[in-house]
Amino acid sequence: MGLMPCFRMPFKYIHIILGVLILLGFSSCQSEQERRQVMIQGMENAVKKNTADEFVRPLVANYIQYASDYINDHRSSYYLYKAAVLYFRVGNQGEAITQLERILREHPNCEIIEDVYLTLGMMCATGGYQKERAEEIYTLYADKYPNGKGSKQIELFYAPPIDRVNAQIKGLQQKLKKGSRLGVYNKELSNQLLWAYIDYIGLDSLQQDISMIYCMQGAQLAIRSGLHLVAIELLDHSIRYDTNPSRRGKAMLLLASEYNNELKTYLTRDPLISSAINDQINPVSIRSLNPQNKAKEIYKQIIREYPNDDIHIKASNFLRQIK
Repeated sequence: MGLMPCFRMPFKYIHIILGVLILLGFSSCQSEQERRQVMIQGMENAVKKNTADEFVRPLVANYIQYASDYINDHRSSYYLYKAAVLYFRVGNQGEAITQLERILREHPNCEIIEDVYLTLGMMCATGGYQKERAEEIYTLYADKYPNGKGSKQIELFYAPPIDRVNAQIKGLQQKLKKGSRLGVYNKELSNQLLWAYIDYIGLDSLQQDISMIYCMQGAQLAIRSGLHLVAIELLDHSIRYDTNPSRRGKAMLLLASEYNNELKTYLTRDPLISSAINDQINPVSIRSLNPQNKAKEIYKQIIREYPNDDIHIKASNFLRQIK
């Protein structure tokens, strides 16, 4: 008779499992409700160390089950709120909203009810998912908390779309700045900021100075992310509409460099990611031109338009290097 195969736990998970087991050992003399609380605490500690799906799902399930089994426990509202946050974090917006709506029904007077209103309003409003429900929630909140901490959030909800996008940009910039001080580059946040810039530029029919600044910042983010067509679209847009000579010259120099150095290899990719911000440039039109000839054309334009500027010298040097 053969031996049963031995299950080998990956070493990186052993400390997490041991932590849960130790907590469960201490709970041997406790009630079922207390044991459930200890188990959830152990799972929360595990998720802090590893956010893999196999750890998050059981934690969310236990949050929700506990809230069903012990509806009168004050922890239940907290657990449902935490479940909602985790659902939203992994992109399950509908289930996140469901858990917050449940708190409003079952725990209308809980300690975190103000935060529940605000978080629910935010989740309903995000992406226009349930805009009418967001309006209802914010109306209820304003009646219940006339001087509440969410007044700015509600004001932003009713603000013009371009103002909401600008607020999003400012928030992302602050997060990235904080990470930069710690020496951390967050690619996901950088991509969010890039597309927020593009959204803002698309909404700005007047193409104000702030949009031109966002064009340059967005182009630099696109280059760092390897999205060279998006960078070219933004730089070309900047050159067309920017009235600041210095910034426009820098955009021209950077655009020429993109055509000369990056585009040939980038065009081999399929599909090409486009921002659709520029109706003059798209994946079809960009593949039909000669990148180096385009770079030469832009360098010559710089030399003509900036005869007394330092970028005249740079453009001349780069032009001589093109074969």
